[in-house]
Amino acid sequence: HINDVIEAFKKIMFNTMVKSDLYNIASGTPTKLKDITNYISNHFKTQNILYGKRISSRFENDNLYADINKSKNELGWSPTIDLENGLKNTLEYYKSLK
Repeated sequence: HINDVIEAFKKIMFNTMVKSDLYNIASGTPTKLKDITNYISNHFKTQNILYGKRISSRFENDNLYADINKSKNELGWSPTIDLENGLKNTLEYYKSLK
């Protein structure tokens, strides 16, 4: 969620111990794209998402997610808004634009 990203950036910018490094800013929880699209589809009450049309290459890793332990340990940062609430807030915002 953007609020979590902003808080992480602030911790990086104002932490005098951070010189130059890489930090994963994410939920840290494995999430399937299918679960996200199903949530969005249910929210908009549509059911026309087709899965499995593209066959994965044997070189692709289908189980990727960010390890946020370094961000937690070095920055004292962790996400405060879970994926479901973040999606809900985002979808409600876009609905309000209509």
